[in-house]
Amino acid sequence: MVRLAESGDAAEIARVHVATWRSAYRGLLADDFLESLNEAHYTERWKRVIGDGFSRVFVVDDPEGIVGFASGGRDARERLDLRGSCMRCTCSPTRAAVR
Repeated sequence: MVRLAESGDAAEIARVHVATWRSAYRGLLADDFLESLNEAHYTERWKRVIGDGFSRVFVVDDPEGIVGFASGGRDARERLDLRGSCMRCTCSPTRAAVR
């Protein structure tokens, strides 16, 4: 089920965020960097994003928990004459296969 994220979802969003980066960028970015990604740091970051009032964050909630998320909002650089844009769409690397 896709739903609007709540502040309490931040830790699970951070888990998916970090796992996805480690999976997608392995071999492209330095292993030291990927291992340094910190779920606690991203949890705080996602709490701020969810609560900032400028962004919208949606989660894909599954019986196993959150397996994906998307975020969007107004273009902060205002380069485009749009109401908003999708800034990130991420799916857990273990759930990326289409059913």
